[in-house]
Amino acid sequence: MALVSRSLRRVLGLRLRHPVSCWSISRSGCCHGNLRSLAAGLLSLGLKRGDRVGIWGPNSREWVVTQYAAARAGFILVNLNPTYLKNELEYSLKKVGCKALISATGHKGLDYYETLYNLIPELAASHTGNIKSHLLPDLKILIMMGTEKYRGTFNFDNILEAASSAEVKAIYDIQDMIQFDEPVNIQFTSGTTGFPKGATLTHHNMINNAFNVGLRLDYHNRISRICCPVPLYHCIGMVLACLQIPCHGSTVVFPSKVYDAGITLKAMQDERCTSVYGVPTMFIDMLNHKDLKKLDLTSLYTGIMAGSPCPIEIMQRTIDEMNMSEVTVCYGSTETSPVTFQSLRSSSVEKRVSTVGCVSDHVEAKVVDENGAIVPAGVTGELCTRGYTTMLGYWKDEGKTAEVIKPDRWFYTGDLAVMDEEGFCSIVGRLKDMVIRGGENIYPTEIEQLLYHHPKVKDVQVIGVPDERLGEELCAWIQLKAGETLTETELRDFCKQRLARFKSQEDNNVVHEKVVFDASEKLIGQMTIKEAETVAKKDNLKLVDIGTNQDGVRSFRLLSGKELAEESIRFRTEEKNKKPKEKEFRIMCSINDHDLEIKTKQAKEAVGRGDHVKFIIKPRKKTAEDVADRQMAEMAKKIITGMENLGQIKYGIRNSQEVHLLLRPLGNTEENH
Repeated sequence: MALVSRSLRRVLGLRLRHPVSCWSISRSGCCHGNLRSLAAGLLSLGLKRGDRVGIWGPNSREWVVTQYAAARAGFILVNLNPTYLKNELEYSLKKVGCKALISATGHKGLDYYETLYNLIPELAASHTGNIKSHLLPDLKILIMMGTEKYRGTFNFDNILEAASSAEVKAIYDIQDMIQFDEPVNIQFTSGTTGFPKGATLTHHNMINNAFNVGLRLDYHNRISRICCPVPLYHCIGMVLACLQIPCHGSTVVFPSKVYDAGITLKAMQDERCTSVYGVPTMFIDMLNHKDLKKLDLTSLYTGIMAGSPCPIEIMQRTIDEMNMSEVTVCYGSTETSPVTFQSLRSSSVEKRVSTVGCVSDHVEAKVVDENGAIVPAGVTGELCTRGYTTMLGYWKDEGKTAEVIKPDRWFYTGDLAVMDEEGFCSIVGRLKDMVIRGGENIYPTEIEQLLYHHPKVKDVQVIGVPDERLGEELCAWIQLKAGETLTETELRDFCKQRLARFKSQEDNNVVHEKVVFDASEKLIGQMTIKEAETVAKKDNLKLVDIGTNQDGVRSFRLLSGKELAEESIRFRTEEKNKKPKEKEFRIMCSINDHDLEIKTKQAKEAVGRGDHVKFIIKPRKKTAEDVADRQMAEMAKKIITGMENLGQIKYGIRNSQEVHLLLRPLGNTEENH
């Protein structure tokens, strides 16, 4: 299983299922000729083995044909996120030196050619096939999908007819020369720190990963019809779905260009799919869709849930409500092409809902401490993997590569994990995501798992935000189920009743009996009165009940006799019960930068006066929900950046109609007893 191109010779076909929305790839059909024609056509434009060819657009037949054609000709395909805007597109194309770009016409209201024209104004005067861009000097060829003609570009369908017989023959010669460990694909990481990095994958990485994942899903023993609503620019779609065709003779069904829960569910029924792939959010949407119980999904038996930690409740519902009794969880990363751990179909439900399974065949794994030493089973540490899965490195970035791939080829994932005696692995958080609040290590994943159990919560992400006194606080972004409302008090009570207790005694000897709910109001520390009295008696201290503030937080202080007198005077003079005013600002996503700056300035003045500030962010009118989500998230990010170092985020609650952000002054006494 060495080369994509050689695997393709055996089986591949493409046929349209439903002209509007759903199409599939399988053994039958005539796609092989299109792949050969496109590979030869690109060769006729002057591209050479090793050149980088970018592809920009949502799921489409052209995307799949390009993936295979590039592999046959020895090109390196560069996956570009369909939602990229001008600056992100420029950075990615420049980073890897793309010589050609194959582009859709647009996506979710974004006009691709307009974006490209703004980035490459030289298109107006460039000869087709010889772009001369001052910003992107390597880019020479632009190919547009669809039938419309664009200045300075080739048409995709015309490239299929451009090659001579000699160039078609040359494709066979080239694919016989391609080596298994040559790069075939570059995928950009999310760029959580700094700019995105281009993970460079080989034929060997990708083909073997698809093959071994398919074995655990039993594709080699059963007819497999895979429903793939995930984007092709991501490893799950490109590797785990598309490459099952040459590896296991699977049929892959693509319900639509972009994910839609209703369309995906109907495609699974109509196409009698046996497997479906998705990230947890997709499964959440399908499980909560109004048509779920009306559809016949009895053909399903397995699938993949991957991309982010799987909430236990969601996995259990997937098994019970979608007939996926043999569903598996896959774990990995773009850098590992992508899977290194996967559930076993034969494992108990408990293991499949609480772990990411066992290490993949022919892959090594270990969990290490901060010094790189392997920790005992059951102890948390950083997960490391080694094997055929590991990328070559980040494209032209030796420094970043060396940070994650050590000389002995161990890849350091940055994930915190626990492995049990049987080899089952649980991911408990990210090293970079771990929140250290007042010296206590808190893993956001455990808080997310709890909040998923709330009947009104559809999705949640927990992050750390700066805090003047504690170093970091927790912030939960919560998306509610349709038609639901949720108050801060409800959420606080829910957490207080369910989160496990642990002690937290801080440097200033304050003992809190409370749920700390800052941006997310997550329980960060609790000591019962009885426990506090025991500590006080042991250390000959006085336990002073400071009282309950307006948020229901009851606090105590452990003091010596002298300190007791001093602190009593100080606390009597504090205005503990003074309720700050709340200033409300309504922000439409269509607001211009000047008006946003004025609003932010007014908010800063309010925070400076000690008031709370509430932003209500609403999307543009008549905007699709997924687009609205992105618009509101971008606006929230702008606001948070504008208010940096001036206010703490108390909470952020999002639904499909609006986002609420509540900020309060730093050093607010209600959290500083």
